[in-house]
Amino acid sequence: YMEARPLFGPDHRPRQYVVAARDRCDETLDCIRCARTKRYKYIRNFFPFRAHLQPNRHKDRKEIVKTMRRLFAEGGLNELQARLFAPVRPVEELYNLESDPHEIHNLADSPEHRDTLKRLRLKLLVWMEETKDLGLVPEPELEQLAKKYSSRYDIFRRKENAGLLKSILRVVNLDIRGETAAPSLTTMMSDDRSEVRWWAAMELGNLGAKARSAEAVLAGALSDSSAGVKVAAGRALCKMGAEEKGLPALMQALGNK
Repeated sequence: YMEARPLFGPDHRPRQYVVAARDRCDETLDCIRCARTKRYKYIRNFFPFRAHLQPNRHKDRKEIVKTMRRLFAEGGLNELQARLFAPVRPVEELYNLESDPHEIHNLADSPEHRDTLKRLRLKLLVWMEETKDLGLVPEPELEQLAKKYSSRYDIFRRKENAGLLKSILRVVNLDIRGETAAPSLTTMMSDDRSEVRWWAAMELGNLGAKARSAEAVLAGALSDSSAGVKVAAGRALCKMGAEEKGLPALMQALGNK
């Protein structure tokens, strides 16, 4: 199933906005969405806790990648080059493609570009809802739902899943608020949908020690009915310094089929 317009022919009409996506490739799990106009490009990193250049067995065999990793380890890259290896990414990025075609200067925190950021952010979120974007469904849950309905296409088109994507988006967009989102995320850990609980646990983990108030709730989630939520809760506990609780759950999950 494709979302597209004809590029050639008498009925061709140029778009005012273009949306792009990046998900899993080989063993590298990611979720990036982008909305751009002729002048501005907005990038939303839904996995900001991962490096730009994640480990990948295929790419890591390439000489250029080997060389860059070696230079980074030796301190031989400048600040811009080293960004590829930073352990985290910005949640949002905004670039002026006319003055900055190589996307070096992130304008997401620029007060004078706040309206542009909000406009493109909204455009992207509306597109994700309209196209029933499956990219935010955690992979373990996605596999289970696909088996249940015999088609991934049907997941968000089923009556019982009405509102699921909107609820997931509500969780993931809390990361824009930073540590002030911890109470809301903790509440969302009691949602009856495992997809929402997974994202709430992941976001709490991203906050690390700043979300220590959620430790008891996350510890309870180690017995969640969803294997994915158990792993996300274990990760969160480790991230906030409660390895003695989280690590055994992660070790146990390694034997999960």
